Amino acid sequence: MPDEVLVVSGGYFPVLGVKPLLGRTISPEDDVNGAGNAVTVLAYGYWHDRLGGETSVLNQPIRINGQVFTVVGVAPKGFTGTTPGDEPAAYVPVCFMARLTPNWNGADRWSDYWLYLVARLKPGVTPGQACRGAQWPVRRATGAAVPGTAVLLPAEARPFS
Repeated sequence: MPDEVLVVSGGYFPVLGVKPLLGRTISPEDDVNGAGNAVTVLAYGYWHDRLGGETSVLNQPIRINGQVFTVVGVAPKGFTGTTPGDEPAAYVPVCFMARLTPNWNGADRWSDYWLYLVARLKPGVTPGQACRGAQWPVRRATGAAVPGTAVLLPAEARPFS
């Protein structure tokens, strides 16, 4: 059972240009609130070290935080996600966050941040422009979720390697 799990959107892997070593990645169809697919992409290290690198793991069930997910892919060697210092063992669609953490709702306290915006810069767009542009959807989302508030979170642009 993977112990460190990262919830990701259906666009996470394509935006990063990450191709699976085996199988496929999580797709937008997998990440639909109330209708998503309980699928997971395993990290290379977990697959190699804990499951012996067996290719037969594809389309097999695996239990994550008490929930059953189907393994649809394995991330490439060297890819450890986008959060510095964290090395997830598995990736699951963000629409399953509530199932994975039934006693915690990330929207209850805005000081509990767990969702990161990751994007690819268009040619000609500076990191500063991207940071300023990211503030509007964050303000809109937080203001809509908590009436009378608009949280302005710090944005940072850095290269992904």
